[in-house]
Amino acid sequence: MKAERTKKQIAIRFLLVIAVCALLGAGAGLVRLKAGTSAMEWMAGFEHLLAGFGPWWYLPGAVLLVLSTGYYLAGKRQLPHTEAEEEFQTADRLLELSMVFSNIASVYAIVAMALSYFAPIGPSVLLLIVEVAWTVTIQSKTINAIKVLYPEKRGSVWDTKFSKDWYSSCDEAEQQLIGQYCYRTFLIMNSVYPVAMVLLALLALFDMVTPFACFLVGLLWLIQQTVYMVTAHQKEHGKARQR
Repeated sequence: MKAERTKKQIAIRFLLVIAVCALLGAGAGLVRLKAGTSAMEWMAGFEHLLAGFGPWWYLPGAVLLVLSTGYYLAGKRQLPHTEAEEEFQTADRLLELSMVFSNIASVYAIVAMALSYFAPIGPSVLLLIVEVAWTVTIQSKTINAIKVLYPEKRGSVWDTKFSKDWYSSCDEAEQQLIGQYCYRTFLIMNSVYPVAMVLLALLALFDMVTPFACFLVGLLWLIQQTVYMVTAHQKEHGKARQR
C-alpha cells in the first residue's frame, strides 16, 4: 500500500505544476512573437493535409466494423454449444469484443465526418450513413446474441433508453463493475481535459485555433464536473434524509 503524501509533498507538486504551466505560457509567448504568421501557415497546411484524405478517413471505421462483425459471427457460432462452461465463456468473450469494436466505430464515424469536410458532400454523407447503419445493425444482432446467454438482460439499441434498460437488468455485482469502469473513465478524463485546455490555450496564442475550440472543450469539462458534483450531492443528500 502506498504511503499517503504529506502536505509538503502535495504543495511542492502543485507549485511545480504551476511553474511548468507558467514556463510553457512564457515560452509560447516568445515563440509567438518570433514566429509571426509562420505558425498560422503551418497549421493551415496541417489542416489541409488532414482534410486531403477525404473519404479515406472512413476506412479505419470500416476495419473496426469488419472486426466487430467477425467477432459477432464467431460468438454466434458458439451459442448452440454454450451448455459447457468453456464454450459459454468463449461466446461471451467474443460477443463482448464485438461490442467493443462497434462502440469505438460509432464514435470514429463522427470523427471521420469532421475530418473529411473537404471531401464531396455526397460520398462523405453516404459513407457516414453506411457506417452508422452497419454499426447499429451489428450492435443489435450482438445484443440479441448476448440475450441468449443472459435471458434476464433487457433493452434494444434502437431504443433511446437502451443504456438505462440494460443497466437496470444487470445484477448488483455487474452494476458495481460498471461503476468502476465509469470511475476509471472519470479519472482519466480529469487528466485529459486539463492537458487539452493548456494545449489549446497555447495554440490559441499562435492563432492556430479559435477561442471557440477552447470554449467547447472547457464546456465539455464543465458539464462533466457539474454532472458529477450535482449527482454526488443528490445521492449524499438523499442518504442524509433517509437517516
